[in-house]
Amino acid sequence: MIRPLSAVPRHSITFLLALYFAPVMAEPLPLDAIDTWTEHSFEGESRFEWLADEACLRMRSDSTASARIWEQAVELDSSTRIRWRWRPAQDISGVTRQQKPGDDFAGRIYVAVEHPLFFWRSRVLAYVHARELDVDTHWPNPFTGQFHMWVVSNGDPGDWQHIERRILDDWEVAFGDRPEHFDAIGLMADSDNSGQQTDLCLADLEVQ
Repeated sequence: MIRPLSAVPRHSITFLLALYFAPVMAEPLPLDAIDTWTEHSFEGESRFEWLADEACLRMRSDSTASARIWEQAVELDSSTRIRWRWRPAQDISGVTRQQKPGDDFAGRIYVAVEHPLFFWRSRVLAYVHARELDVDTHWPNPFTGQFHMWVVSNGDPGDWQHIERRILDDWEVAFGDRPEHFDAIGLMADSDNSGQQTDLCLADLEVQ
């Protein structure tokens, strides 16, 4: 479950006014330093654990919903892409994802754009894994229109899936504009609505 951005403390998404615009990053995001990312809990605490032997971040939920947020304003242009790979081990089942009781995912990657003056106009594109839905299925989040959900992988748990998306192309479909930058990337594992458990490993997350 998520709440409207107006209900979330400003610092838990981004310190926009204190940030400078960075160029597109050449290095993967520091998943191995996940404990330095900003924490935000919506319902209990999901677990984020770096597995050095597999070089991946394990994300688990147990009727919980919490996020880790990497705060940095980064310039966007038409070629900017976000890439990663993830391996779902346990996913949600028997729910309708587009409805509030089914708004749970083993993995979410958020791209957030914050409005500098009107916080309630901030928006988030959420890339998700959903075993039962077609890739490129997308919809406004059932809790708030400030979030837009986008399925980027599906299928049963077990194998690594490699994802690459053009951020501005997806953003324009979701929200109707093409922002000049984003302000934060968030990771989330949640199963608070369904009361189930999830387990997913994430690796090689980068923006280029």
